[in-house]
Amino acid sequence: MLNNEISTERLIIRQLEVSDIRFFCIYLKNNLPIGFLDISPKQEICYTLEIQGKGYGPEALKAVLEKAELDLEKCYLTIDKFNYPSQRCAEKCGFKKISSEGMEEIWKLR
Repeated sequence: MLNNEISTERLIIRQLEVSDIRFFCIYLKNNLPIGFLDISPKQEICYTLEIQGKGYGPEALKAVLEKAELDLEKCYLTIDKFNYPSQRCAEKCGFKKISSEGMEEIWKLR
């Protein structure tokens, strides 16, 4: 990524380098922090948002996938099998569940 900031219609996403993990802070346009997203060296994407049900999760995830220069074939999410909002977010961003073990599901881009 050439710039350490990604801007969408409603969000500002700022990238920080934390050792070998790519860490993104997610803000509303008024600079209110609402969550974060990180990407491990193995391309596992994890995210947490304080405000849910407003579409911020898919908006942030899509922006990072488009602009963060990732190997999209390796990207995946690990989602709790009962975390339905995260499952919907993954589906909206083009992920599909590929496996399930215990309480966790692995989702990859289609």
